[in-house]
Amino acid sequence: MTTKHYRVPPKLVGYYLKKNGQPKTIREIGSLCGDVERRLLKKRRSRQKLFRMHIGNPSVDTPRPLINYQCMAINSPGITNSYAPCDGDPTLKKEASNFLSKFCDVYIPPKYCISSAGGAHGLYLVMKAWHDVLQVNNDTRDTMLLFAPYFPVHKMQADDVNFKTESIEFYDYRGEEKLRDELERLLSKGNIHSILYSNPNNPAWLSLTKEELAVIGELADKYNVLVIEDLAYFGMDFRYDYSRPGEAPYQPTVAKHCKNYAIVLSSSKFISYPGERCGIVAISPSIGIDSNAELSPAIYDHIAFKGMALTISSVPHSSQVGMAMFLRDLNNGKINFREALMEYRDKAKKIKNLFIEKGFYLTYADDCGEPIADGFYFTISRIGFSSEQLFLELTYYGIFVVPLNLCGSKRDGVRICISFVNPDDIPELENSLKLFDLDHTNE
Repeated sequence: MTTKHYRVPPKLVGYYLKKNGQPKTIREIGSLCGDVERRLLKKRRSRQKLFRMHIGNPSVDTPRPLINYQCMAINSPGITNSYAPCDGDPTLKKEASNFLSKFCDVYIPPKYCISSAGGAHGLYLVMKAWHDVLQVNNDTRDTMLLFAPYFPVHKMQADDVNFKTESIEFYDYRGEEKLRDELERLLSKGNIHSILYSNPNNPAWLSLTKEELAVIGELADKYNVLVIEDLAYFGMDFRYDYSRPGEAPYQPTVAKHCKNYAIVLSSSKFISYPGERCGIVAISPSIGIDSNAELSPAIYDHIAFKGMALTISSVPHSSQVGMAMFLRDLNNGKINFREALMEYRDKAKKIKNLFIEKGFYLTYADDCGEPIADGFYFTISRIGFSSEQLFLELTYYGIFVVPLNLCGSKRDGVRICISFVNPDDIPELENSLKLFDLDHTNE
């Protein structure tokens, strides 16, 4: 029997899987990685390099001006000893509205730009508000439609607010005609009240086109469905430059194509500000669940007052001021957010090629007729491996990833995040993949 070149003993991984169970979330995968790393360090008294490719944590430093703005805010009277407005600091609301106007070419009044403690919190506030409004209006629809593969937290949040969920493997329905037919079929059943997707997509890094967004918007209005658009990776489809204020091309958004929408903007990735938990929920001024209802005030109140009161009261004041001042710089063209992010594109290209050279292939390779972009994530598969099998086998080579079955995908594969791989670590990653390929070629 041939001895395999494992870098992590399978028995060690198996011990923690038996102790804690198969990971069902990204955080649980991180916990498994941490347990294995600590045990190896204790046993070998040296650090075994593990590749944390399961977690989408930014690796680009927070821009220095943003840090300075927050520090100035902390040192200003009335910031640390008072609650921020629960619906958002007025300056942040204004600059968020300007940002969406200049970079998405869509106007949403400052009133309807509400602060949140990051994108995940913003999504939860929208879901909970929509749930409450549906109940108040005796709307019997009970299902949210997810575009799979999806970010697992989206499904968890929907479950938590008691939404049933359906999913569409939208890779199979790219383009206006196919997407229209499938959405028409699903929405016409009458049980779906909302659609949720991320753009670019997490995990596959697919990007919905303007034409596809127009179809989504048109059918959402036809069936009075709320579209929730997660723009966590704003401007990070690096095939296009969306970073010039007031100039085309603009970040594509469904807000240009329908009346019932909520945009969730995270500061975590595009301005590398995850630790301070600040984001924006921007809702349509004319959200309604029937042709006569103007429900923006109700949605607004449920998000800004009820939702915030039940969760965090308000987003930290200094975070909001810091983000507001930085958005002002972006809006005025003083700073370009894209330049610092290009390292993600460059690393993704190198790492993606390493996997392909070592016998893997891209699970989602075609993006509506174009090659998938190089960015924060990509997905890979290996012939003969299910999602869970590939996830498990890669851990033995020190590579921790997310199996695509956790993302609602019908395809076998795993999600790869490149952010935590330093350029100096790439040769060691290549060696691990070389060993994997050596052990699994012609098995």
